[in-house]
Amino acid sequence: MKKNLVLIANVRFIILATVLPVHTVKGVINYPKKGGKGKIKEHAEKILAASATSIWVNISEDDINFVNSKITDYGTATQGNRAGRKQLMTQAIEEKLLTTFQTTANADPVNSIAILESGGFHVKVQAIKQIQQFKVINGVNQGEVKLETEGGPKNTRHLHLWYHSLDGGITYSLVDATNSADNILTGYPSDKTIYFKTRLKVNGVLQVMRDAIYVRIN
Repeated sequence: MKKNLVLIANVRFIILATVLPVHTVKGVINYPKKGGKGKIKEHAEKILAASATSIWVNISEDDINFVNSKITDYGTATQGNRAGRKQLMTQAIEEKLLTTFQTTANADPVNSIAILESGGFHVKVQAIKQIQQFKVINGVNQGEVKLETEGGPKNTRHLHLWYHSLDGGITYSLVDATNSADNILTGYPSDKTIYFKTRLKVNGVLQVMRDAIYVRIN
């Protein structure tokens, strides 16, 4: 990590620059490519069993029974209707199981992989490496702070979440959320050191919190 302390006209600010991986974690069914109908049905049954007993997600009995019926239908499929019944089985797994697991994983990025794997799903992790710069400086007006970080990954839905600490970096609270990578916060008391953090939310998934930076308010 690179850390620069800059002094300009008695205004102190800190710039932190580091390479951060932005991760997108996605659960997929990932049927086996070999073994035919028997292996595919077996794989679907393993997903159903794992999803029904996961400690992270609760699946209703009605949804479990519905998915099980589609797996049974696929198991009795003939050559003529096998493709259609596989599609119905896959749709049932995605709508009744995977969607719930993915939503839970998105809300808990730290445990997202464990959550998806607990449902028997294969996990695909996409990392987008980018240089992130996070800086803070006193604004023009008294009690005003200007914050700036790098923009989020291209072609994604992303949101910048801004946090501050009024007790010397011990506890942080969310103070604002913006689509832009810069922000102005106001109302801070003079001659007090305020700590700040920021994190991205990419495609609904919270990313790693940035290291804290601080500024003494003018």
